[in-house]
Amino acid sequence: MATLTISKKDYEAKPSFAFLKHADKQYGTFNEQTGKLENGLINILTGLVGGDVTFLPAFWDSALAHLAKGKPSLSEIETALEERIDQDEDTEPLLKEAYKVIQSSGFFKKQVREYWEAFEQAKDFGKTDEEKAENKMMYDRMMKSKAEIEA
Repeated sequence: MATLTISKKDYEAKPSFAFLKHADKQYGTFNEQTGKLENGLINILTGLVGGDVTFLPAFWDSALAHLAKGKPSLSEIETALEERIDQDEDTEPLLKEAYKVIQSSGFFKKQVREYWEAFEQAKDFGKTDEEKAENKMMYDRMMKSKAEIEA
């Protein structure tokens, strides 16, 4: 399990209902049909797979949402991440750890499986040859990113 040292205390990332609720509320996309913020987990997952370090604070903010009292602030999380990045001299270990928590969690298993299945299906979609080529290119890029983060 992934841990992050914040103010000299180790915190463990926890997949949970609190994670999902917090991710939707803080990092979700507005759905006009439902009038709700949704897909926070998927947005974080996509960011991590894409190597976007700005999703590391989102991941940790959500992964610590189960802590009713004493939850570190987003600013404290960002400071701890910066310290870890300086220590590791790289962001890759943090991205891989966060992805592994999501990918290997029984709690998120169905959502992660459906996420990758959607990419598999999308690779052949498109009305025109150009759209099909673009979708195939996007699929190839995501599979390359997936292989890199899982390595």
